[in-house]
Amino acid sequence: MNEMIRGFDHIGEAYQNHFDMLKKAIATEHEELNRMQVIAWATFFQEQGIPETHITNLNCELYEQLREIMNQPFSTPVGIIEDLEISLVYEIMEAE
Repeated sequence: MNEMIRGFDHIGEAYQNHFDMLKKAIATEHEELNRMQVIAWATFFQEQGIPETHITNLNCELYEQLREIMNQPFSTPVGIIEDLEISLVYEIMEAE
């Protein structure tokens, strides 16, 4: 049992390290973003599994789409939110 708990600790630590790396990379690449915007983008990148190479593609228009997703009322059907997220992932990964 203790070995299993230690295994979960390592997973959690790796997850946190990746999140911290994303925050640092986003903040470095986009100095104009405030702390909350950096956290929002890092969370989105981690949850969606977007490769770090696409951090350079972020812009104000994409942030407005992310904000729209975050501000959906709790009554919004999950399918609609997932469609918005998928659309944003595609736009991030296809942006030049």
